[in-house]
Amino acid sequence: MNAYRRSVAFLESFINYEQHRGRMTYTTRALHIRRFEHFLRRIGSPHRATPCIHIAGTKGKGSTAALLHAIAVEAGLKAGLYTSPHLESYCERIRIGRHAVSEDDFAAAVLSLQRRIESSGGRLEPGYRTTFELLTTAAFEMFRDSGVQLAIIETGLGGRLDATNVVLPEAAVITAIGLDHTHILGSTHTAVAREKGGIIKPGRPVVIARQPAGRARAVFDCLCDIARRRGASAVYAPRQVQLVWRQVRTDQRGSPPAGQEALYRLRRSGRDLLLNLPLAGWHQAENLRTVLATVEVLRKRGWSISDEAIVKGVERVSWPGRIEYLRGRPPLILDGAHCPLSAAALADVLRESWPERRPVFLFSLLDDKSPEAVAGPIGRAFPGASVVAFRAPGPRGRPAEQLVAALRSMAFAVRSAASALDALRIARRWAGVDSILVAFGSLYSISPIRKAFQRLTDAGQWQHK
Repeated sequence: MNAYRRSVAFLESFINYEQHRGRMTYTTRALHIRRFEHFLRRIGSPHRATPCIHIAGTKGKGSTAALLHAIAVEAGLKAGLYTSPHLESYCERIRIGRHAVSEDDFAAAVLSLQRRIESSGGRLEPGYRTTFELLTTAAFEMFRDSGVQLAIIETGLGGRLDATNVVLPEAAVITAIGLDHTHILGSTHTAVAREKGGIIKPGRPVVIARQPAGRARAVFDCLCDIARRRGASAVYAPRQVQLVWRQVRTDQRGSPPAGQEALYRLRRSGRDLLLNLPLAGWHQAENLRTVLATVEVLRKRGWSISDEAIVKGVERVSWPGRIEYLRGRPPLILDGAHCPLSAAALADVLRESWPERRPVFLFSLLDDKSPEAVAGPIGRAFPGASVVAFRAPGPRGRPAEQLVAALRSMAFAVRSAASALDALRIARRWAGVDSILVAFGSLYSISPIRKAFQRLTDAGQWQHK
């Protein structure tokens, strides 16, 4: 077994332990964040070694993190990025500079941590309990040891009790908030906002994104109340950055998956920025508005980030598995939409960018998600649409028969598949000349579907366009 596989086996042994003990719950791994912070202090406080931006939210936090990181890199900073989950390799979760860390570097960091834990007689208690906590520790140490000047840290789940919430950031960022993980974070928007707002630190600014209609005022007031009680300034992104106009950008072949162009006006300076954003959808234009407001906060705190760095960083950002377009006949879109907000955004993009295409969906889900809630926005946008349901990989994948029953009750035309490859074959046979295939519901299914698409393409069973 090579070093990378040994490091992964060590990390995932903690998941197995907790499943065996019946302790794989949010409460048992997160209520002890103070113990985790004590563990970090015992190994040299790597979480306080690197200035950072800390990001929480129901939707858009990963894209926001990727954009901030790309801009920081173009600004000449040695920038780190920590996100979750990964699509194919744990290495994707940690970037230093423009690239994900190598398997060798990842393994060296994790196995070093393992040796120190074992040589000190470390046990599962009291300092750490989960794979995510150890991954977070490894990221902090890699950033410190590599001399990272600014790290962009995405929360894993929630905020207040998330393992990443041991940092003291330059600024916190709260993206769009909706109902997700309600059994953990609460069943109301304000309850979720309180959990997300838990990353706001005393005296450190927080940037708040535009919130979805309906509960926007309640969410905004809740976050501002937390900031006020902690002596933190609250910056509302739409007040600081005006989105003047935007348009879908087509590529040289005339098809529309090439992102968008948008003009922003920075209130503080009065300057206009015309930006080419490779990521599709109105929601990504809003994420970029939040990013620009965050850059303005960083500038105010003394960070040197030029407009040129913003322009180049935005142009070069890459965020796979989010409205990812694979060219072919029919074309295929991969999207990790796994909550109602994300599914609604996906529906909006399909109607805006591919209005003449009839979507055929491939749907998978984890067992802590409601099929009716996640698929609801798709059903409202595309009544009676065709869906192929299959089980997401891993023990948490919801069985296909459960998905089929839920989708049929919502008036979808549904077929069941035994695997991602089977789902892709069925969807392709179901598709017409005007169709576009759309996979959504779980980020964990993105890699299997992409590999299945490549397999069919290599075998000459999928036409290139």
